Amino acid sequence: MLQFLSLVIDASRKYYIFTGKRLSMSGKIRIAYFITSLEVGGSERQLVALAGGLPGERFETHIICLSGYGALENEARAAGAALYDLRYPRLRGAGSIRWRNVPSAACTLWRLVRLLHALRPDILHTMIPVCNVLGMAGGKLAGIRRIVCTKLALGAYRDKCRLLPYLEDIADPHYTLVHCKSRGILEDVAVREPIPRGRMRIVYNGLRTDKFQHTADAGSVRAGLGLRPDARVIGMVANLIPYKGHAEVVSAAKIIVDEFPDAVFIFVGRDDGIGAALREQADKLGIGRSVVFAGERRDVADLLGAMDLLVCASHEEGFSNVLLESMASGLPVVATRVGGNPEAVEDGVTGVLVEPRQPRQLADAIARMLRDQAMARRMGAKGRERVNELFSYESMIKGMLTFYDEVMKT
Repeated sequence: MLQFLSLVIDASRKYYIFTGKRLSMSGKIRIAYFITSLEVGGSERQLVALAGGLPGERFETHIICLSGYGALENEARAAGAALYDLRYPRLRGAGSIRWRNVPSAACTLWRLVRLLHALRPDILHTMIPVCNVLGMAGGKLAGIRRIVCTKLALGAYRDKCRLLPYLEDIADPHYTLVHCKSRGILEDVAVREPIPRGRMRIVYNGLRTDKFQHTADAGSVRAGLGLRPDARVIGMVANLIPYKGHAEVVSAAKIIVDEFPDAVFIFVGRDDGIGAALREQADKLGIGRSVVFAGERRDVADLLGAMDLLVCASHEEGFSNVLLESMASGLPVVATRVGGNPEAVEDGVTGVLVEPRQPRQLADAIARMLRDQAMARRMGAKGRERVNELFSYESMIKGMLTFYDEVMKT
C-alpha cells in the first residue's frame, strides 16, 4: 500500500512539473539537492544520510538526479526525500560537459528549469561539478534566490578538461555559500577557483558509529569470502578507479605476501573499468590467490569487522568516508597523505600516513602493523575514539543545520 501511494505521489509531482503548475508550499524550508545519481558511493550515501537527518518539522527535502536514480533510491525515499530524474545520459564521478554533449545538456537544463520553477525551493544545494554548473544556470533561470554547492573533492579533474573548469569559474562567484568537506578541499578550491575564503564553510562527513561496532561474526564473513579464519586480512574499500591507487596496493601486496604468506588483500567496490588489469597485475606478480575482488557490496560494516587493517591509497581524496567507517570499526589504517586524509587520520596515533603512488611506503606501513599487533590494536582503539569525538552523524547534522541557518539569513 505504501509503495502504491509513493507511486501516486510521484506521478502527481511529474504532472505538476511538466505542466508548469507550482506545488503548494508546506511552510517548511524546502531544500532541493542536485546530484548526478544515487549509485553507491561516498557522496551519495552522505546525501541520503543528510536528507534523513534534517528535522522533518523544519525541512522538506527533494533530490534531483541528473542521470537516473541507482541502488540508494529506496533508502532516499525512506529518508523522506522526493526524487526526480532529469534523464541526462548516464554519468559517473565528476560528470562530463564537452562540446558534443551541449545539445543533451541544453535539453536537460530546460527540464531542470521547469522542475525548479515548479518546486520553488528556498535553497538549491548542488554537488558534483557538472551538477554545480548546470544547477547554477538552472537556478538562476528559475529565479532561485539561494544557491549553494558542496565541494566534495580536490580539483585534479580540472586539469583533464577545459570546458568544465571554464564553466565552473563562471558559476563560482554566484553561490550564496560553499560547503567544503575538509580543510584540504577548502585550500585547494581557494587556489584553483574564484571563490573567496570568506564564502566557504567546512562541515565534515559524519556517520552513525554504532553501525560499525556491532557487526556480524568475523569468522562467518571470512568463510563467506573463502578466507581462512587465521588469515591476515588487509582491506581496501573503493570503487575500482585509477586514482584510488589499487595498482600501487597490488604492488605493495607482493612485498607483503613474500614476508607474510598468510596475508590476503580484499578489494571491495564496483569495477569502473580497471578490474581486469588489476587481476592481470596480481597474476603476473604471482599473488593472484592472495588478492580477492569482492565487488560492490552493501555489507561494508560486516566486511570491515572481518579485516585486520584498512588501506586508503588514493592519489587524491576530498574526505574519505571509508576512513571514518574503518576507524569506527576499530581498525588501524594506512592512508595516503592527500586532501582531507590527514584531517581524519592522526599519523602515528590512529594510523600511518604515507605519500601517494609509493608502493614501498605502503608495504612498509602495512608490515609495521602486521608485525606489531599490539600497536595496531591501540591505533584502532584511538581511531574509534576520534570518530566518536569529531566525526559523528550528530556532529555532521548540527554543522549542516548551522550552514543552512546562515544561508537562510541572506
